[in-house]
Amino acid sequence: MSRGSSAGYDRHITIFSPEGRLYQVEYAFKAITSAAPLTALAVTSNSCAVLVSQRKIPERFVDPTSVSHIHSVSRGVGCITLGRTGDCVAQLARMREEAAHSEYKLGMPMGADVLAQRMASLAQVYTQQAYMRPLAVATLLVAADDERGPLVFRVDPAGHAVGFRAVAIGQRAQEAMSALEKRYKATRTTTLADAGDGDIDPADAIDASTIANMDVNATIDLALSVLQQVLGMDLTTEDFEVGVAEVGDNIPFRKLDCSEREEAIRRIQEAD
Repeated sequence: MSRGSSAGYDRHITIFSPEGRLYQVEYAFKAITSAAPLTALAVTSNSCAVLVSQRKIPERFVDPTSVSHIHSVSRGVGCITLGRTGDCVAQLARMREEAAHSEYKLGMPMGADVLAQRMASLAQVYTQQAYMRPLAVATLLVAADDERGPLVFRVDPAGHAVGFRAVAIGQRAQEAMSALEKRYKATRTTTLADAGDGDIDPADAIDASTIANMDVNATIDLALSVLQQVLGMDLTTEDFEVGVAEVGDNIPFRKLDCSEREEAIRRIQEAD
């Protein structure tokens, strides 16, 4: 964006341009990908919600186990935070505080949908005050609700919370969304036989019922294969991390360890 196009309207968060734009909010979205040029996505089936995030170790001597973008917010809720490191830390701390406070007062865990709406409301406040700035962080929240099943919500710096069946954030979010749309393209009116008539390889097409009925491993493989396709590289266990929220009685959100990630890579290679 050239300086002339903003013409001073980006000096404060509360100033609208003549086109009705808030440049500081747009800068926050751009800061997410510039500060953390990574890609992450979430995929759901009837059995679970899966988070997959790209991971880069910044320096040779950094302990890989200390670098993570997937976190547990509460026992049943997990998240991915991408953006400026300090903002991600603040966002995670606030989510954990809100979840713990709600459970303490109400005596029951805070749902991912309620938490997403709460964090979106707080993010929107940051777009109203001249002495504040929006947090440069994009968040994906997942949980496996006993009544509603697996849930995925995206929260952005503008204060917008939306639920998805599958969604991507980060540097290559658009490419990942296109890849996910192709995988989900086969619907009730589109069969695997005629999937080849469009712009999708029949081998990559999965009908809607098949996706819905996938088990945990198949859901992980789907998310990981999409990430691998978007990045255009063969992933190793140090290049990504996976979090899973499974449907069941009191099953906590968990992250896959190294051996489980190796097993997922092996399954994808055998499928190819």
